[in-house]
Order: sequence, then C-alpha cells, then structure tokens
Amino acid sequence: MTTTPQVLGVLSDVHRRIGAAAAAIELLKQRGATRFVYLGDAEDERVIDLFAGESCSLCLGNCDDDALGEYARFLGLDMHPDGSVLTVDGVEVAFTHGHLQTVVDRMVRSEPAFLLHGHTHVRCDERSGRTRIVNPGAFVRVERATVALVTPALDRVEFLEVH
Repeated sequence: MTTTPQVLGVLSDVHRRIGAAAAAIELLKQRGATRFVYLGDAEDERVIDLFAGESCSLCLGNCDDDALGEYARFLGLDMHPDGSVLTVDGVEVAFTHGHLQTVVDRMVRSEPAFLLHGHTHVRCDERSGRTRIVNPGAFVRVERATVALVTPALDRVEFLEVH
C-alpha cells in the first residue's frame, strides 16, 4: 500500500498581517498542504487563531512574547521551543525562527534533511552539506509575500506568492 507523502505549508514573519496570513493558509491548503509549520513573528493572537483546528507546529520569533506561545498551547497547537526537529515521513525536518545564529549553526551541524527558518525575510532554498535550508519568505519588508510547500519525502520545495 502506497501512502501519500505529507506536504508542509511553511510560513514565517506574518507580523500581524492577518488577512494575508488567512489567504496564505487557504492557498497552501488548496495546493495540498496537509500540515503547517509556522516559524514565528506572528505578533498577534489572531494570527495564531488561523491555525486552530489545523495540524500545525509552531515556534516563537524574536518579536513574539511567551504569552503567544501559551495561547497557541491553549488552542491545542503543537508549540515547540526554538530549534526543534520533526520527523515527517521518516525525514528529519529541523525548524527555528532563525534569529539565534548559535541555534541555526547547531542545527546545520546535526545535518537534518531540511532546516526551515524565517527571520531574515529573504526567501531561500539552498544546501549546506546534506541539509536543504529553506526560508519561505515573509509578509512585510518584501516586494512580494511568499510561503513554501515542502514535501520532505520527495525532497521538493515550491514557493507560492500570496496575493
């Protein structure tokens, strides 16, 4: 029996853009996202509300406070400390907001298949050794808001523009 690989909808750095974040989540679902990874800098509970009822793993960003993490836990979301690792279809996927270089460096040294991060607001897809490093982009201080679809089992990354 063949199973369909999980597709991660990856977002970061929404910075209170609730309408754009809602549009991004809907777009990611339409394009096949089965689980979400939010990489921090929501700055508003209403951004977290958008993930209620979804399969979602989150970490806080440098612009988020601990109360936001507690709120995510209250909603039943999978809240992680910065610098965590998920196993998705047998593939290690590390994730961090990206504001602590020591955390990023430690994660790269551990050589997961994927390292997802935000913070820089610069979309990227690059390799460091065996690790594919992906930043989905951001919603502010960018020409175009972007998110990413990541299919770890197929080593696939696709960026989507949010309108």
